[in-house]
Amino acid sequence: MSAAFSGPDNTGKTKQIGILARRMGPAATSAGPLDLYDPRWAAIKADGMARWWFETGPVEEVADVLATSYLERSRRPFSAPVRLVDRGIPMLEASVAATAAVREDLGAARAADRARLLLAPYETDLRTAEEGEHALVLLHCDDPEEGTRRSLAHEVTVTEIYAAYQRHLHEQINRLVDDGRFPMSRDPRIPRPAHPRRHPGLPADRTRPPARTDQARREPGPALVDRHLLHHRVDAPLSSW
Repeated sequence: MSAAFSGPDNTGKTKQIGILARRMGPAATSAGPLDLYDPRWAAIKADGMARWWFETGPVEEVADVLATSYLERSRRPFSAPVRLVDRGIPMLEASVAATAAVREDLGAARAADRARLLLAPYETDLRTAEEGEHALVLLHCDDPEEGTRRSLAHEVTVTEIYAAYQRHLHEQINRLVDDGRFPMSRDPRIPRPAHPRRHPGLPADRTRPPARTDQARREPGPALVDRHLLHHRVDAPLSSW
């Protein structure tokens, strides 16, 4: 199975994948960065990825490089029972829509339509790839403006165009959440317990530490991923089990 972690920048996708990979050991493998899956990325990075993405590369080319990379990653075989993916297929649509919004000065609805048009040649393959993923999303909050502020707060420097891209990206991701594209969503709209379950053998201010057993090797991949996310809030510091 493939567990695909999606969400805006700085919501903890890479961190969560790292924690799960350590916890699951040989039962899981990381798919690695997207630029492993298309040779064109080497020249793009050499000339400046941000410049290509937001200025010099035609929007059609940006969509093609991204779609080709996502699809090649989905086709690449993997040996471990669980593959952990940074940014699932719905993020392709969100990224292309946000890019079109910035490059072509489009509102959210028109940007979504533009993305669907740009990705139409890959529609069948993308649908197949998305059906093969267990998709989940990590959000700072359910308000795109506040989510953008929190994402940008983690950056050392922020350009005007990158800030605009992040605002549009948050809007598009929230749209996809509302459309049900992330069945394993973990965002503020999903109720959480008001407090951790207390263990009767511990004082009131302490919770029972997770048992360190071989459960990760016995538990089905989707269940372990979902249980892991229930124990880690996106807007709080993360720590390994």
